[in-house]
Amino acid sequence: MGRALSLAAGALGRTSPNPAVGAVIVRDGEVVGEGATRAYGEAHAEPVALAEAGSRARGATMHVTLEPCAHHGKTPPCVDAIMAAGVKRVVVATLDPNPRVAGRGVARLRGAGIAVEVGPGEEAARTLMAGFATWISTGRPHVIAKFAASLDGRIATRSGDSRWISGEVARQWAHGVRDRVDAILVGVGTVIADDPALTTRLDARSPIMQDPLLAGVCPVPSGHPPRHPLRVILDTRLRVPPTATVVAGRLPGRTLVIAVDDGSPEWARRRSALERPGVEVAPVTPGPTGRPDLAAVLGLLGDRGVVTLLVEGGATVHGEFVAAGLVDRVAGVIAPVVIGGGPCAVGGAGTGPDLLAGATRLGGIEVTRLGDDVLVTGWVRYPEWPEDIAPVGE
Repeated sequence: MGRALSLAAGALGRTSPNPAVGAVIVRDGEVVGEGATRAYGEAHAEPVALAEAGSRARGATMHVTLEPCAHHGKTPPCVDAIMAAGVKRVVVATLDPNPRVAGRGVARLRGAGIAVEVGPGEEAARTLMAGFATWISTGRPHVIAKFAASLDGRIATRSGDSRWISGEVARQWAHGVRDRVDAILVGVGTVIADDPALTTRLDARSPIMQDPLLAGVCPVPSGHPPRHPLRVILDTRLRVPPTATVVAGRLPGRTLVIAVDDGSPEWARRRSALERPGVEVAPVTPGPTGRPDLAAVLGLLGDRGVVTLLVEGGATVHGEFVAAGLVDRVAGVIAPVVIGGGPCAVGGAGTGPDLLAGATRLGGIEVTRLGDDVLVTGWVRYPEWPEDIAPVGE
């Protein structure tokens, strides 16, 4: 199961909106086939592993990180392939978080006389599939708020200088996370101040490290080319300069600018100036402040198959997501430096609760060293799984 989980971690960000799944087939103590879910519309992990195993799958045990599907989608049901191959036993890390599906795959396998065990590797599998669980149950992406801050919580000096607060190892970790998510989001203020590329830049020479945020390793060690997630810019009045790197830089991947259409000719002119191949402007309804309504933003992204969203800031954007209760996980890189002034990581002066009792508390805390920096990750909201209707064991 550990190998199956590793295969699933390597597929993160490459299968959405399907979940990233790993499968390993063992016969007589020997691995005879393994596989991970391929791109959306292509084969799931189980058929990939079965194809590698061939006739050796008969009488074997399959270890799989997610309950095999029992319904027709873009591909046939995986349970049919498992039964046809003559697999004798299936070990499942966790049931499908889709409440309309959970338990049906296990029930069909047991009904065919195949021994099924549910539970080994469950915690790691559910962490890997947190994005899919959120998306399939709510229709919106799983939101990870990520920032790098000084010991006193600052993300820049009072003059705006922010390069670099964190060290090289932490920055490589951040690019490894980008490689595994479907989209990254920043506010227009960050684009104007920093002119970021928001691409994935992985150094093959960087050390491989365990990543508690995504239950995998970082950077990707499997030889995959870096993956560039959808770049999302929140820009109420379309202030993104047409010369900004995310718009005019001819970058790999795509850019989506989300704004509020005020119906003016000037807004239409600005939209026309920004849109070009690889760049789209999408209007959404405004929230109470006149800025894009974040629930509408997440709904738009969810409809486009964005399962995991990495919110990279700045402070105002982070504060709005926290205040709206739309953050699922937080990843804070804390650098051993004291700035003494400048903007804080989340929100700003006059924002946030009046009492500590109203502050957002994290659970499931993990602390990891990234060179001289410290990564603190925690859950704001752990995805709900349906009741495990299939009993553990055979």
